[in-house]
Amino acid sequence: MPKKRTHNFKHLQSSSTATASRQYGASGPSDSPSVNERLSALRQIETPEGLQKKRDLADSVNQPSVPPELRGILGVLESEPPKPKPGVRMREMRRTPGPAPPKSWLGYRSEWWSTLVPCGLLHLTLKRLAEQWDLFDEVDFPALVDVPLRLRLRLLSYMGFYGPLIDTTDVQALTSGDEPITHLDLAGLAGHGALTTKRLVRLFEASANTTTNASDAIADSWDAEETLESILTPSLTAPRFNTLTHLSLSNPPPTASWRDLLALSKSVSRLTHLSLAYWPRPTLTPNLTTATVSSRHSPEVRAGGSHYYSTLDNDYAEAAALLRQLSHHLLCMKWLDLEGCADWVPALGTLNAGAHSDVPHDDASGWSPANSPVITIFAHTWKNLTYIRCAQGWLPSLTGLRDTDRSLAPDFKALLAKQAHHFPPPLSSDLYEVDKRRGQIWLDNEQKLIATGHRINNIRRARSCRPVTMDFGWCQKAV
Repeated sequence: MPKKRTHNFKHLQSSSTATASRQYGASGPSDSPSVNERLSALRQIETPEGLQKKRDLADSVNQPSVPPELRGILGVLESEPPKPKPGVRMREMRRTPGPAPPKSWLGYRSEWWSTLVPCGLLHLTLKRLAEQWDLFDEVDFPALVDVPLRLRLRLLSYMGFYGPLIDTTDVQALTSGDEPITHLDLAGLAGHGALTTKRLVRLFEASANTTTNASDAIADSWDAEETLESILTPSLTAPRFNTLTHLSLSNPPPTASWRDLLALSKSVSRLTHLSLAYWPRPTLTPNLTTATVSSRHSPEVRAGGSHYYSTLDNDYAEAAALLRQLSHHLLCMKWLDLEGCADWVPALGTLNAGAHSDVPHDDASGWSPANSPVITIFAHTWKNLTYIRCAQGWLPSLTGLRDTDRSLAPDFKALLAKQAHHFPPPLSSDLYEVDKRRGQIWLDNEQKLIATGHRINNIRRARSCRPVTMDFGWCQKAV
């Protein structure tokens, strides 16, 4: 018979298995540990790598934290975020499905993106609505309430360029609702057609009166009980246009009335940004510029506050007085647009309301008479003003500037040389004399504007006020 063989497998057992067998061998098969007990026993076994991780974690926890404000002062570096685990894919938020766009598309985006943005769907829609505004009837106006206010206000700004002339009923339909209005663009609309400045004043005043009289409403029944909410609701309602901070009245007709503008400014006293671009010369008697009053025993006297040659004589007395009155109505003014008003912008720097603007009272310290409009406007009422745009609205050719008869200051020549790319190219040789004459006119007006900016900022610096940034259209500088 073959001999019976026995196999010994003890030399194949690992140390951990042998240890576990020695621990649980004595207890017998009935006392064998479960799988969870074996796993917990294995977790308690400490390895050198685990001990090192525990030490690093304890050091990072015990390290004192430093506030972000003191890190830069003490030179403490910010802790780096934990690195992602290898093999784990980072989740992308709002990732566009499909392959990435080609690099050629991304490289040329900066060149054509600016041309596509104005031709978007919103622009085309508002443009078409403004062009076909005549198709709207007053019966259709109540449906405009469902359109968001921001879109209606933007449509109103499109009306001044693409649409027809409108009335106050159109303005009411485009601004109705309970939301506060802070921006109102009436460029190219105010003063044209039936939307006169006087009617705008009535619209603003009617809005304020309607809100004021809301608390005097008659109850439906004597037995109706007044609740706390019904009592407080009328008093918390503000006028529709009382919250205006940005208003544009630019590009009015030549017959725009400064008397109506002063009345309008009382209803929008919270304005911080105002555009009066291309407004006529400030005067209360625009129809009497050439009229005189003659008497048998006295010489002729001007009938109006400003005569026909006031600009040539540097007589800005009436304009300075009206601007000072406007500043008293708008005490929150910070930004003022006077583009295209170069013939009367020097009135902002007039020293005395009863004298010419070129009287020799202005020195480096900004001294001038106590009743000077420039003192009242830029040191008191418009103390917070920081920006004035006083561009003439047009630029001559560079040849017309270089060939002018007047000698330029060295700093002005250097500034023009740096900003030469803003000026149009030279005209043909046949129009050389015309181009030269236009350059001379532009240069005379520009030097008056720069002198006005110097006078304003000298006074503000002498009274510890922030200088005003003068925007000349080709240069922005606190002169």
